[in-house]
Parts: sequence; C-alpha cells; structure tokens
Amino acid sequence: MSDIEVIKTNNYYKIPSGKDSPEVIFNWKDKTLKIEGLSLMADAYSFYGSLRTLLLDLFDRFHIDKLQVFIHYYYVNTHSLKHIVSFLSTLEKFGKNCKIYWYYSDEEINELGQNLNELIDIDFEFIYKPSDKNLFEL
Repeated sequence: MSDIEVIKTNNYYKIPSGKDSPEVIFNWKDKTLKIEGLSLMADAYSFYGSLRTLLLDLFDRFHIDKLQVFIHYYYVNTHSLKHIVSFLSTLEKFGKNCKIYWYYSDEEINELGQNLNELIDIDFEFIYKPSDKNLFEL
C-alpha cells in the first residue's frame, strides 16, 4: 500500500489533492468527511486502501459514530470506480448515522452518484454545484 501525505491539525486531517487524486479532509470535531477533485489514479487500490485504513483508525480513535460525507468528483476513471465503491461500502457501518451529499457538475457524475446510491446502503442527497466552486473552505 502506498503512503499518502496526511496533514494533521487540531480539528482535521487533510490529504492534499494530487494531479490525479482528490483532496480529502476528515474533520473529526464536526464528524465530516470531504472528498473533492479528480480520481484518475493508475493505482487507485493503494490510494483508496490507504484512505480506508486511515479513516477506520481515526473513526476508532475519535469514537466517530455519526458521519456526514461531502463528495464532489470532477471526473472518475474506470479503474478508480471499483475502489470508490469498496471505500464507500466501509461507511455502511454507520448505517442511518451516515449521509452522503453527492455534488455533481455534469450529468456523468450525477449518473455515477445515482448508480452508487443503488449499490451502497447509505442515504444520498444530490446537489448540483459548478466545478469552480470549492467544498473546502475551512
């Protein structure tokens, strides 16, 4: 599994975006997870596997029992898709205490979210947002 750069502060853990990977911010105090950007990695398994391991550790460490997830992908390649499904499946452990806010800038990403909604047993809310608007205003 590859190492991902994690920036730690008092309230959150941040994984900066790369040229082909999204930015991720886990705010343990607010119990929120934000993912935004491109997912074009050739090795999506390492990225999402490392992210999953990190978050499961943080959920246990900070006793997270409820989570709001804000996702805004601009583009997702086919290789990333199955790892995103696997990653989101781990969030099913929260049951009704988890909600995904799926932001989309075009119909393709909206359709991707709709398909994930059918696969993942978590409540989704779909919100149109132009890609030039950033979810990460800390």
